[in-house]
Amino acid sequence: MTKLFLQKDLIKIVFSLALAILLIVGVMMTVLSSARVMNALLGTYILGVEDCRFENRPPSKESIEICSIDYNEAKREIADNVALLIFALPLSYLAYDQFRRMIK
Repeated sequence: MTKLFLQKDLIKIVFSLALAILLIVGVMMTVLSSARVMNALLGTYILGVEDCRFENRPPSKESIEICSIDYNEAKREIADNVALLIFALPLSYLAYDQFRRMIK
């Protein structure tokens, strides 16, 4: 009889650890993707950070620096990170809800 209780306790502990790890990973993904979205928004649309590149002109062999704001790259980063948020937020919430129920 006690062996059965020990197995149930062990299963509960393993399941709790798995949920805790899932919760931590989900929260980390949410925080990092939110920070990357804010970085892309601030850098591109608010601060206007330019990407500079050098272009070589064949006849004169001089390199010219061309700077411009890359809106397409910012949109790409925002879309990637919003997709990550759409995945991570429900995952974090479900793991938190299960973990909270298990603790009670």
